[in-house]
Amino acid sequence: MANRIPLIVDTTDGNKIKELPVNDNLDLTNSNLVGVNSVQTQTLSIAGTPFSLQYSELQGTPTIPADISDLTDTQSLLGQGGGGGNVTIQGGGGLIITADDSVARTILPGNTLKIQGAGDVTTALTEVNGTDILTITHTGSGGGGGIDTNTTYTLTGADGDDANSKKLRLRDSSDAIQDITLVAGSNVGITRDSNSLTFTSTDTDTTYGIASAQDGDGDQVLRLQSSSGATDDVKIKAGTNVSVTRTDENSITINNTQTLSNAFGTVRVGITDVVADSSNDTLTLVPGTGIVITPNAGNDTIQIDSSITEPNVFQTIGSDSGNKTAGTTTDTLNVVGGSSISTSIVGSTLTINYTGNVGGEANNFEIVAIGTPGDNVELIADDPNDVLYIGSGSGITVSATGTGTGPGGAVDQVLITNSAPNVDQNIFYKVADDTDTEITASSITDTLSIIGGADISTSVVAGKLQIAYTGANNNFNVSDNFAYKTIAITPSGGSTTANSNVDTLNFQSGNGISMTATNDLITITNTAPNVDQNIFQNVLAGGVTITADTSTDTLAFVAGTGITVTGDATGDQVTITNSAPNVDQNIFASLVYGATSITPATSSQALTLVNGGGVDFTLNNTGKSLTIANTSPNVDQNIFNTVRVSGQTDVTTASVNGVLTFVAGTNTTLTTDNTGKSVTINSSGSTQNLFSTIDAETGSATASSATDTFTINGDPLSGIQTAIAGNVLTITNTNPASNQNLFETINADSGTPYQAASAVDELTFQGGTDISTTVGANGLITISYTGGGGGGSQNLWSTITGDSGFTTANTTTDNLTIAGGTGITSAVTGDTLTISSDIGTRGTVAGTTSSIANNASTNLDITGHKGYFLYKIQTSAAAWVRIYSSASVRTSDSARSETSDPTPGSGVIAEAITTGAQTVLITPFAGGFNDENPVTTTIPCAVTNKSGSTQTITVTLTVVPVEV
Repeated sequence: MANRIPLIVDTTDGNKIKELPVNDNLDLTNSNLVGVNSVQTQTLSIAGTPFSLQYSELQGTPTIPADISDLTDTQSLLGQGGGGGNVTIQGGGGLIITADDSVARTILPGNTLKIQGAGDVTTALTEVNGTDILTITHTGSGGGGGIDTNTTYTLTGADGDDANSKKLRLRDSSDAIQDITLVAGSNVGITRDSNSLTFTSTDTDTTYGIASAQDGDGDQVLRLQSSSGATDDVKIKAGTNVSVTRTDENSITINNTQTLSNAFGTVRVGITDVVADSSNDTLTLVPGTGIVITPNAGNDTIQIDSSITEPNVFQTIGSDSGNKTAGTTTDTLNVVGGSSISTSIVGSTLTINYTGNVGGEANNFEIVAIGTPGDNVELIADDPNDVLYIGSGSGITVSATGTGTGPGGAVDQVLITNSAPNVDQNIFYKVADDTDTEITASSITDTLSIIGGADISTSVVAGKLQIAYTGANNNFNVSDNFAYKTIAITPSGGSTTANSNVDTLNFQSGNGISMTATNDLITITNTAPNVDQNIFQNVLAGGVTITADTSTDTLAFVAGTGITVTGDATGDQVTITNSAPNVDQNIFASLVYGATSITPATSSQALTLVNGGGVDFTLNNTGKSLTIANTSPNVDQNIFNTVRVSGQTDVTTASVNGVLTFVAGTNTTLTTDNTGKSVTINSSGSTQNLFSTIDAETGSATASSATDTFTINGDPLSGIQTAIAGNVLTITNTNPASNQNLFETINADSGTPYQAASAVDELTFQGGTDISTTVGANGLITISYTGGGGGGSQNLWSTITGDSGFTTANTTTDNLTIAGGTGITSAVTGDTLTISSDIGTRGTVAGTTSSIANNASTNLDITGHKGYFLYKIQTSAAAWVRIYSSASVRTSDSARSETSDPTPGSGVIAEAITTGAQTVLITPFAGGFNDENPVTTTIPCAVTNKSGSTQTITVTLTVVPVEV
């Protein structure tokens, strides 16, 4: 759980919401802190008195028992015997402990773990300088309880009970004897010379011959025949497009029967070659500008079309005098205004205006300036009939009144009103959640409720919105239980420290020690009290002396070539048998192909079959057969078997002699050259010189497509008209005698546009609600807002501050999106925003393997959580499921058998074996986590199919996330 800084209202900075600055105090006078799960501080004072964490400073404390006998064991949790010493785990988390049997057991808060000795092992718990020390002592000295002085042993050879057996004899200093009997098996003889034993093969069948033959099934075989007439065959079977023929007893001919057609392995474009890199390479045709490629997989054709259409355009533009013809395809025609004519282009529109001025009849404001004399924007009438529009901004309404009848008529005036006097700040009027569901305020006094979801509470304290997690598992990252954090071993001085409040301490037994855990009791037993000396001193084999290194050293009998070693623990004997009496000679004399022969170098020489291109071998030891198959009959050259066009369906050859057809489309021609092995693709469409760009005195326009339209518009207000008759464009000034430039018509947000009735008509600017207008001595009209400002009907936050960073509304209708972070989701219903946490909520995560054979294993990665409590493992069919902390741990554990327990601390979180579609409860629950770097939400698993058939396996885990 991350550390957060509370939000406060900064009254010195416009009541903005900010994080509490470092070194500032949070004043909670007459207020309380409720629902707080943990408080971390450097110092703590209660009622003005510092609290130093001493138990004596607390009031109303319970009586602490002085001895375990003062406790009442109502659930029979206290064990008996052993050396004593109890470890009590208090708090909320619990302690997980395992013994030799790797069974994990959780010691819940308030329960007691008793470590009890057995046999010659005692335990004792003492306190030294404030440290609790657990001492485990072995008090015995051997199986009989006395000191074992029998430390000298002699190993000799001896005759067996019959001629086919010999003995290895171990004699101790008290002349006690223990024998291991070695029995000769088939084709093996044993002789003894003093303390030397010699093993000899007695097989005399040592001559073999090899030849080609035909067996009873009509198949060609390599036949091995011994001197006694026994035979052993290896079949050579023909695969796809392969034939096997026996020429004579020393020859077998293997031929490729596939007939291939000619194909192009190289496609040349200009001087560049595109070469197929493999037998299934794909050639992709990518259309360029103005080209469309359409493949047809049904008839193996590709049609190439030109997408450029030839529009009708004016190559030449004429005028009253003279004309202009485009010289190139990108030529430019400039339309320049003459006397009292201006031209301009906006977008694709050319506007031509009359700019002349022939005099005036009265004083008029030709220029209207918005602003102050030193800082303003000037609006200048562009022609005698120009119109000045007065538009309304946010929260402003503009209307006009007047009759337009000249002097003496109704007052001509413009009314500017503040239509939204309370909207004088940017606010978020839309709120969105994780799923982009939005709430929009329906009025200026609408209310947005932010309520907590599962395990989430919300409250407003001192103008701050506080969102807190209230779930039961809110202590997973807080040290909330009393336990031994460090375990020390004396007198060695070693120690280990818990890495988290759910860390596991594994007890691992050494030589002669076993451990078991039952309920809350760990029993440590000396399992081999007599193993305190070497059981043999030296063994001489082949001139090499083998010496026991430890008291539990093992002498291993290893079977060599043709030898089988069998041990009998009940009869204390080892049987050595010649398991392959015939493997003492070359099994074939030679293999001949053409003028080349292969001869074995030794009696154990192996003949290796090496597959070349397109050939594979299959050996069947049961049927003694060799199958040679042509795996890629078409691989005698690299060709493209697939042609791909971007955005289209692939064209794939259906046979070895399939034909790909190129089809000429619109405005496209195809020319083939079989001699040069080339295909030429040309565009047959015609081109012409066009004006792609038209410039005016201000601005320019460039055609955006081949069919783009260029519009030349006149201005009716300024008396400019344009007309086209045939191929002639005529531009006419229909009002050349206009008096002067002024604004003849005034428009507002609402009402009928007002037009001056005469040359001396007057326009009055009148302020509406909270608006005043003033005409200065310099002719400047000032429009001012006279309202109180900021006195809106609701208090709103224009700036929202989070744990890190903040955002400010850009407009009065800006949207604020409240998105959940890791493990947090938000949802909007009606006018209510709900924020929920995934932490501490039980759920399931699942994954499905690929199709795997029976008894086969595969890896499975399930998307889950960084840390979790595991409650259940469910499978869709019988399976062995292993769950790990990382992918590398899974790889290291891949060789472990189903019946073997994992090594403690190896990274195995849990495992389960099911007999069908079954759910396995994990009791007590297991704590799991991802140990990758960096940490991810992946739960690495391994799954073995035990269903009896090939299928997919779905694994579903019931978990409670504690880290997301």
